[in-house]
Amino acid sequence: MISVSSEMNDIILLTLKGKLVSSDDVEEMYLTIKDVISKDHKKIILDLKNVNWISSLGIGSLMRSLTTVKNSGGDLRLASVSQKIKKIFSITKLDNVFQLYGNLDEAIKSFN
Repeated sequence: MISVSSEMNDIILLTLKGKLVSSDDVEEMYLTIKDVISKDHKKIILDLKNVNWISSLGIGSLMRSLTTVKNSGGDLRLASVSQKIKKIFSITKLDNVFQLYGNLDEAIKSFN
């Protein structure tokens, strides 16, 4: 499940909850991000604090989302990433592709 939590200045905060494993989950995330981009928002933070697992399908959708955001001239940050998910990103070398932050404040400050 994904929801638009808040908008601060020109940054949109999207909160994900649960597992990012099913095609319905990842499609909902991608469509929400596309909707945010269509409203000309360029700075997006995905809060993963409440995500306890991500599948290869979820990782693929995050890559697709990052590409879509960057192609629109924007940027995407991942915040509150758990150690388990950080390990997945490290093993797959995606920690070199995504900007991962330990908490929301760090992610927000990174845009300034």
